[in-house]
Amino acid sequence: MGKLNYYESLQADFIDCPGFQYPSIALDYLDGQTLSPRNQGRVKHDIEAIPFIKNSNVVLYVASLSTVPDDTHEDEIDVVTRINGKVVGIVNQYHKNFRGSSREEVDNRCKLWTDLLYKKGVSNVIVFDAHWDYRDKEKKIYDAVYQLLEDRLKDDFYSGLKQFKERMNSIKRKSYELAAESLEILQAFKKSFLKKEYQDNYSECVDEFQRVVYKETIGLIKFVSDLYSVAAEYPNESISDLLSEIRKTNRMDLYQRLNLGASASTVMAGIGAIFGAVLGAVVTGSLSGGLATVPGAIEGAKIFSALGVAGTLRIFSDDGDRIKIVLPSEKLEDCFKMFCSIIWGIQYNGFGRGKDLSEIEIKEMASIIEKITTDLSSMDWTTVNRSDIVKFAELVFSELEKSPL
Repeated sequence: MGKLNYYESLQADFIDCPGFQYPSIALDYLDGQTLSPRNQGRVKHDIEAIPFIKNSNVVLYVASLSTVPDDTHEDEIDVVTRINGKVVGIVNQYHKNFRGSSREEVDNRCKLWTDLLYKKGVSNVIVFDAHWDYRDKEKKIYDAVYQLLEDRLKDDFYSGLKQFKERMNSIKRKSYELAAESLEILQAFKKSFLKKEYQDNYSECVDEFQRVVYKETIGLIKFVSDLYSVAAEYPNESISDLLSEIRKTNRMDLYQRLNLGASASTVMAGIGAIFGAVLGAVVTGSLSGGLATVPGAIEGAKIFSALGVAGTLRIFSDDGDRIKIVLPSEKLEDCFKMFCSIIWGIQYNGFGRGKDLSEIEIKEMASIIEKITTDLSSMDWTTVNRSDIVKFAELVFSELEKSPL
């Protein structure tokens, strides 16, 4: 039976119907044939879905490339088009299947599905991957829906879609703003002591830099995760009223709950491992089991293992006998890349992936971020301000939305 989801900002109701279990029997039912008691029992849920499809303004038929279309799928498409002729066909999971097969095999599978849909009268067919495709490719789906709507509904759909996009953009911008705020904290963090105390204090100094980077990273994960969780749970409400409460309970609370003070020597063994593990923890969903799983995730994938602090801090003289230590520009840039990867990973989970990423996918995410930032960046990260960091993040993500993973 269909599940009804309300999204008032979109001026649309979305009904999620499973595939037909017995489409051939459903066709007999639509033909007016008398069904046997056995078949009536079998087709019960299929029949319940029929009025939902019939009363919909547009139907999205999602075909998975993981499956080879056969007679059952042909019957199912016949059922859908018989009930409602306004159908958009979406051939899904292209990139997922491409990873496990050759491009030729996936393209052939894709052709089987598109040919079948065209044969059955579905003229709007879009090849898409809901998890890893271009984000701006979604526009093709919206355009196809818009074209099939009755004229009286088009204005409402357009204005609602505009509001929905504005809301999603506000969530993304808030993520960039927090990343910029965290980067500013890292820019400002410094240690200063007498030159003669340098040897005695340097090791402890490195530990303190590791802690503050880790704290800001965990804070970003928690805040952005909360932001997308709230947006998913309350799709019709503005996020502005919730942000202050999320921010109040965000960083220090999480940091303290991890009890880092008692296990710093273990947890902070290497900043590179921390970066990699934090990214891995986010995009593989290991945080979903609760905060208690985070320390274990520290032992995870070392995707950003090249990020080290020891030996790379920027040291310069300050007022004669004193020296000051700060993070250098290249390490601050590495932190920015990591923050972007975290936000990107959470965004994809926010789009409903709900599935762990492989190590290959995590590395691909990091590689794409690395390339984009390298191509775009020429700034001094020790002095860049929050506004420019946000603008740069927006530029990076505008490029990411053009890039399938």
